[in-house]
Amino acid sequence: MRAPFTAGLLIGCLWGAPSLYAGSFEFTPLRANLSKQTPTAVITAKNNGDAAVVVQLQLLEWAMDGDQDVYADSDEVLATPPIFTLPVAASQVVRVGLTQPVDSGREQTYRLFFEEVPPPPEPGYQGLRMALRVGLPIFVAPGIPANPELNWRALRNGQNEVELHVTNTGNAHMQLIVLALSPIAGAPALAELKAPGYVLAGQAREWVVRLQDGLPGNNIHLSAETDSGPLEADVALEAQ
Repeated sequence: MRAPFTAGLLIGCLWGAPSLYAGSFEFTPLRANLSKQTPTAVITAKNNGDAAVVVQLQLLEWAMDGDQDVYADSDEVLATPPIFTLPVAASQVVRVGLTQPVDSGREQTYRLFFEEVPPPPEPGYQGLRMALRVGLPIFVAPGIPANPELNWRALRNGQNEVELHVTNTGNAHMQLIVLALSPIAGAPALAELKAPGYVLAGQAREWVVRLQDGLPGNNIHLSAETDSGPLEADVALEAQ
């Protein structure tokens, strides 16, 4: 039985560039996409620091409860090698692969954590040393066509705020990179959210958004940059 738990991320949302610099590490690419046709993928970790580091891997099933990431142990995806040493300026290839056939009608989501293993402290050392921990998303496509389907609600929340709700009724994730609200399409934005994050398949999120110039009429226009391309939607403003 899988035991769910929650955990914080040093880096939770990754997008944009083909690689990520995190402390003394560089990762390429930022995530892995697996499927029946492509059951394996490669992620390369590079040590850009000035000392060798030991890195251990942990691969967990990933879901979301609102804004909270929720993780559970899983043996459905494997990452290897599970632990390795990275000398200065060296790179390590990590292979990620499915351990069983794809049989779900919904995209499955995981995170692969790279965690630095700190060396034993030197005699007399009394400082605090932070170990780097980075989680990269792993997406496993189902055996049927997969697409996100976002359904929006906007509720008035006082004079200058909107409570924005979204539910993904599709069978694949969408990552919101920038989300802007305006009175109508093409008008200046009343508010902008940067890095709102992921909306996983079958899951929901919400944000309370403060508008610069108060609420518009009875509708609000949403425009977003996403990992699936641009998004536009007109949403009726509802009373609380």
